[in-house]
Amino acid sequence: GTSKGLCSAPSSVPLSAPCYQANPRKAQRTRALPRWKTRIETLIERHKRYPAAAQQRREEGTALVAFVLDRQGRLLSAAIQQSSGSEALDAEAMEILRRAQPFDPPPAEVPAGLKLVIPIRFRQRG
Repeated sequence: GTSKGLCSAPSSVPLSAPCYQANPRKAQRTRALPRWKTRIETLIERHKRYPAAAQQRREEGTALVAFVLDRQGRLLSAAIQQSSGSEALDAEAMEILRRAQPFDPPPAEVPAGLKLVIPIRFRQRG
């Protein structure tokens, strides 16, 4: 049978040979994306407000938002990918994205039009 690996090697190279691809740009990208996403999550948290009506009804939940930013960090599109179970909290999640812009511009290594999916949690204190 055929062996499926992560790398393709010429037939003269034994399949058991390890495959290492030294690509410093790829290594940079793998670190740049999580750091950028963390900065976006921090900015979202700073702009989060608990809707008064939802607070009075003791509504809690996590809205999963999916959005795309342009190269300047402006919101191109946004949608609720998974509802929190509360219309008020979902509406606030979308409003947070609008309030928080402009976000940090994406690193050069991040492909244009990359869709980010981030959970926005609403929890009552106490």
